[in-house]
Order: sequence, then structure tokens, then C-alpha cells
Amino acid sequence: GTTDRDYLQMAARKSDRADLLEGLHFTPAGGASQIPLSVMLTQATSELPIVVLRDHDDEGRKARDNLVKNVGLIPKRIVSVSEVIRDNHDAEIEDAWPAPLLEEFVEQFGEDSVLSEKKNLGKRWHIGLNKVGKELIVDWLDENASADDCGTLVKLLIQLRERGGIE
Repeated sequence: GTTDRDYLQMAARKSDRADLLEGLHFTPAGGASQIPLSVMLTQATSELPIVVLRDHDDEGRKARDNLVKNVGLIPKRIVSVSEVIRDNHDAEIEDAWPAPLLEEFVEQFGEDSVLSEKKNLGKRWHIGLNKVGKELIVDWLDENASADDCGTLVKLLIQLRERGGIE
């Protein structure tokens, strides 16, 4: 979605790695269920390689299966957030930010105001942002995140480039 795009662009900028954005074009689909339609429309209008970024959750897995089975996208072109988080739990792109940074955000605005879910996954907490949280977090991270906080997102950008065959 747009938040995913904003996180990746911010990570590249804060890490002084604008080169990672060269050759990438982000088209937010508006949710996992919309990804197949977005891919089909892009395939019809562009010859550029398509790489899909998806959350590692039930909706993301359904989108992956639909993309492979019904749209004909090769699995190599579908990148899951879990590929850089690697802890065998469901993961959304917010999980790529360091937990203390997210905790600070939640503490500042209040769980009831910004969260739709909060799960203890043992080694880490997973938070799901509601609409208000998604609206607030990008500007907040832009003010509060450091280059060091962006490392996992930079890895995700590198993965997207590699899967798309972008040198």
C-alpha cells in the first residue's frame, strides 16, 4: 500500500541509498485482495518486470496463491516481508521497524488511538495499525527514525531489486 511505499522511500533516503529506488516504480494496490487486479492492469500497460511485495499473513498468502494460479506471475517475483524478518510468524511491513521505535510511537499516541491489534509473539510484539495509526506513523517516523532504524527496509529494497532483475 501507500504506507509500504512511503516506508521504503523513507528508508532509502534516511540511509543515503537513493540508488535503491532507481528503476523501481511503486503502485500501491490498496490491500492484498487488490494485488492481482493491480498486477493484471500493470501487465497490460507495461513491459517492465513486475515484483509484488506482500505481507506474510493470511491475506498475503491468498494474494500470492492467486497471483501464481490465476495471474501467471512466477513465484520468484513475489516478495514476502517475512523474507527479511525471518521469525516464522505472520509479519507486516511495520514489523521491519525496530520494536523500541514502534513502542515509542504507540506510547506517544496511545494504543486505543492507533492500534487495531497487538500480539505477543515471544521474541517480539506484532502491532497492527488502524487507519489513524497509518495516517500518523509515516510523518512520525520521518521525524524520529534514524538510518540505523531502516536496515531491514533497506534489505527489503535490495530483495525487490534482485527479484526484479534490476542491476
